Amino acid sequence: MKSPTSTSAHDGKVFQVGTLTYTKAALFSLFAWLLWGDFCFVLMEAAAPAVLQVNLNEMGAPNWVLGLALSTIPGILNMTVCPASSFWSDRFRSRWGRRIPFLFLATIPLTLFLVLLGFSRQIGALLHGALNGGISQTAVIIGVVVVLVFGFQVFNMVVASVYYYLFNDVVPAEVLARFMSIFRIVGVLSGAVFNWFFLKYAVSHMTEVFLIAAGLYATAFLLMCWKVKEGEYPPPPVHPDGGSGFISGIKTFFTESFSIRFYWLFFLANTCFALTSVAGGFSLLQARSIGVDLDFFGKTAAVAGIVSAVLMYPAGIISDRLHPLRVLMWATIALLIIQPLWLVFLFYDFSPAVSHGLFVAITAVSAPAMALYLAAELPMYMRILPKSRYGQFCSANAMVRSFAIIFGGLLIGFALDRLAVVFPTKDYCYRFIPLWSLVFIGASLFFLRRLYSEWMKRGGATSYHPPGFEPKDEPDAEAAST
Repeated sequence: MKSPTSTSAHDGKVFQVGTLTYTKAALFSLFAWLLWGDFCFVLMEAAAPAVLQVNLNEMGAPNWVLGLALSTIPGILNMTVCPASSFWSDRFRSRWGRRIPFLFLATIPLTLFLVLLGFSRQIGALLHGALNGGISQTAVIIGVVVVLVFGFQVFNMVVASVYYYLFNDVVPAEVLARFMSIFRIVGVLSGAVFNWFFLKYAVSHMTEVFLIAAGLYATAFLLMCWKVKEGEYPPPPVHPDGGSGFISGIKTFFTESFSIRFYWLFFLANTCFALTSVAGGFSLLQARSIGVDLDFFGKTAAVAGIVSAVLMYPAGIISDRLHPLRVLMWATIALLIIQPLWLVFLFYDFSPAVSHGLFVAITAVSAPAMALYLAAELPMYMRILPKSRYGQFCSANAMVRSFAIIFGGLLIGFALDRLAVVFPTKDYCYRFIPLWSLVFIGASLFFLRRLYSEWMKRGGATSYHPPGFEPKDEPDAEAAST
């Protein structure tokens, strides 16, 4: 049996997951390394799209390019890299575990691409001089950014998928819910740190922001890969057709993941809500269109993040008591009611003071609903999806979601470019963005309601087990938790 620490009698209670055992001190150390890694990972993931969004806009890139770089490229890679790395890591075995090798090998090139993105203007200028052609320097720089974003996202998708599966492998089940609540809080606080301290430098100090994000991320993840130990795993599950090759793996993945209606309702509910993130790719530009500058936006978002973090733990308690699926529905209803408040800016041009006040007020009202949603989202995944194939179904969900985002990113970009032609003021088009979110929050609620009905028919909170898998093969999570 592997053990990160000795477990003598004076160490007190011992926690176990698989072949790993932890004293309270060892468990605290595990939490510290995982949460520090998450803090730096979220900081990096907040920095990259925000800085790119503002700088591409400053360079005059059309909105469809922003949609391509910030939504479509990640969406394509989330449909391909994420399922492949998830399915492979579930079945990978090595002396270092099945997750850590993927995280370690992806971290090094990911960091390199972050650094290169920081110097994308300089690289584009050098390349433009070398080409000596008829293409403008700005166009070359934009092209360099898109290429580097592609490289960055290839490795970021590996980390973003495999990292979250590590929790199920190394965190004991009896403390997993508490860990996930703290995990969400740390993520929100990390985003708040970026918004408060770094966002205002997105244009003036782009290189420095990327270098800081790259340095923190690389240091945290490499140390985490060294300090966090995985246990031993049983042999990987066999494929239903008895095969073991690439084709057999693809058949297994698609047959198990996409042949049951219940899971399609789950996929579609999450996909519709994820499409609101496409609008989020233009959130800074939306704020500027109503007279809110980067510094004020960053500080407001930071305070809202801190408020959300404070609310996250009690929201997690509510989610545990009432069931995450129910709480997710109520949070979605609340967000659907709040979203139309942003449409007031379509009809009125307020003074700067009034615009700032309304921006703060609507953000403040949204924070508790969003905290409730985030507190229930991942626990809902864990309570609905088959535990034995959790990574596989998460990546299947990512595939469906990303397929929609690929087209959603381009669609909203082209729509905004069209609106920019129709309306005389360039930035006015961004005031229509809340309409996009309103439509897809409503669609998400529609599929969540149907998913809830199916869940109730299958036993609800007392006797549900994932459809398509026998209860003896798939532990009854709901019965065990009530």
